[in-house]
Amino acid sequence: MEIEFNNYFNRVLKDHLKYPETFVITFDVNKIILISNVNSRLLDTIKVNPTLKTNLLNSLMSVLNKYYSSNTVEDVYLSTHGHREININFKLKPPRFEVLFTELYSVIFSYSDSSDVQTFEGTKEFSHIVNDPKFWITLVNNKFPEYLILNEKINDYRDFYYNMFDLDNIRYKRYTYSNRIDLKILIESLTMKYPKIISHLIKNNQMYLDIEYTLGPTYILDDPELLKHVYSPIGYSISINTQYNNALYSPFLGPKIFDYLFIASGHSYNFKNLSSALIRLSSSPSDKDKKLVNYIISRIPENISKNELHQFLLYISDYGFNLINIGLLWNKYKHLFNPIEIKELNDRTFIHSYQTGDKSTLNFFGEPYTSYTK
Repeated sequence: MEIEFNNYFNRVLKDHLKYPETFVITFDVNKIILISNVNSRLLDTIKVNPTLKTNLLNSLMSVLNKYYSSNTVEDVYLSTHGHREININFKLKPPRFEVLFTELYSVIFSYSDSSDVQTFEGTKEFSHIVNDPKFWITLVNNKFPEYLILNEKINDYRDFYYNMFDLDNIRYKRYTYSNRIDLKILIESLTMKYPKIISHLIKNNQMYLDIEYTLGPTYILDDPELLKHVYSPIGYSISINTQYNNALYSPFLGPKIFDYLFIASGHSYNFKNLSSALIRLSSSPSDKDKKLVNYIISRIPENISKNELHQFLLYISDYGFNLINIGLLWNKYKHLFNPIEIKELNDRTFIHSYQTGDKSTLNFFGEPYTSYTK
């Protein structure tokens, strides 16, 4: 092979393309190295002439297959270093027994846990097996055939394998996450990566998610059929009403889920029910909380009576509920009250703050107390 390559590059191709250089040719594992005695004109020509490059690669493939038995070489490509070195790189097909060996390991590990596969991955002598895409494709086919039939697009079978293990752990409550926020991030990632699989499992009552873990993926929020299954009491040990009550304390609650659970648990949009929800919302006055509070306030009927609202405000002032969030309600209806009633509300709020050890000067409305006592 050395004689044939030397003759081809230093005589036949050189005479045809009229390049001036002469190459020293050496052979390495799956690589043939051509080093020119001067800056290579052949290298420059290959870079600007894709037809020449394609024809050269085809010729090299034919020559190499003569020496490595027919159809053993499956890929040939060129790489360069500087202006004088051309590398002819080629890849050989693995012998058939190696393919069978890889498939055999895939079948064996389809009966194992993902931790066993991780250990196998870290074993140096088997790196050629785990680096073969066929290992992961066969492993997924044997381990998770029920997920494959849903025609989800898979770009990385290794990633898909570990993701489906996580999904199974979620489905069967085998959580390995001590931090619920980490678990929520994982679930949101899986639901966004594999919407067809998650939708299928939910709609067929094969997967049940706790309320706070399904508030991120918008495709769940926008699909009434999915919402119905996600928050149906089927498969839960708690009622839809309890889910609603729990949701009010979730920092992930949004208007769509609130609406769904509010109606599903038998509530109607009257002031009593909506004001009760306002009291029990998450006490952290974040922008997301305020958005939900404003949404709930927008659902309060316009014909609310001043007396009903006044009694409610006195009630929350006495018991010190979420004063800042409830203050958003006041902004909408404060025009109904006279200065004496406003002072009464401020006085009650101030007394409560003092008795509970809160020396803050913020009043019921989240503003300096003194601004309302004049």
